[in-house]
Amino acid sequence: MADAQSQQENESTQASRDIFAMDTYMNVTAYGVGANEAVRRAEEEIERLDSLLSTGDQNSEIYQINQNGGGILSEDTAYLVERSLDLYQSTNGAFDIAIYPVMKAWGFTDDNFRVPEEEELQELLTLFKAKGAGKNIKVKKM
Repeated sequence: MADAQSQQENESTQASRDIFAMDTYMNVTAYGVGANEAVRRAEEEIERLDSLLSTGDQNSEIYQINQNGGGILSEDTAYLVERSLDLYQSTNGAFDIAIYPVMKAWGFTDDNFRVPEEEELQELLTLFKAKGAGKNIKVKKM
């Protein structure tokens, strides 16, 4: 009887944490045995990915790529870029990782919100399109 009660308590254990990363508010919740550890590890992974992929953190790989027009990516970042290019193809361009200049023009990257002029947007739209992976975004396996 005690084992059944203990098992039931373990299964109903819940841990939850609010996290702000990747310019997004998140709530991570885990249930069961090890829920606290699972939430802790999830937060660590989110923070690790944020440090690789941030467009605003000068130490991130994506920031460096954006500033330098290229560079060497870690295995994880290269995988995510490749997967993003696959998503670009499978969504017929609806998902495009190269939209950063447009987001910046609207002020989403620095909270200086504004409505860009139509001419500016049209010019920026000619820059991005990940479809030209051979032109704009290349991932070479080492």
